[in-house]
Amino acid sequence: MANLLMVPGRSSCAGIDHTDFRALRLSAEKGSSRSMIEKAWTAIKDWFCGTKVGAAKDCLLKLYSAESTDAEKLSAFRELKNLAAEPYQKHFVERQEPSHLSIWLFIGPDAAIIQHDLVLDDPKQA
Repeated sequence: MANLLMVPGRSSCAGIDHTDFRALRLSAEKGSSRSMIEKAWTAIKDWFCGTKVGAAKDCLLKLYSAESTDAEKLSAFRELKNLAAEPYQKHFVERQEPSHLSIWLFIGPDAAIIQHDLVLDDPKQA
């Protein structure tokens, strides 16, 4: 039986379970990664309508995965933004820098739960 780490939400789909972590190949030694993902999900889960919760959770997991390429993280970030209700889309910020693209997901003033500097092979991806 799989243990379930429940995040309060509208349905059981709102939880992040061990299968999700296994898919990311997060080991027990990386408990802090699990904690960060759970805290991030708790902060943003209400930004998504019930039918989009599963897809949003998948995007968040891709953003935290060490196995995701920068292009995959950018795609997941943009998809997560599109899944969010319109009033929350302003919390997703992209900024093109000379050598990379920076992405942030803010949950409050100066409080980012995601910050990545992405180096993309193809400048057209930005």
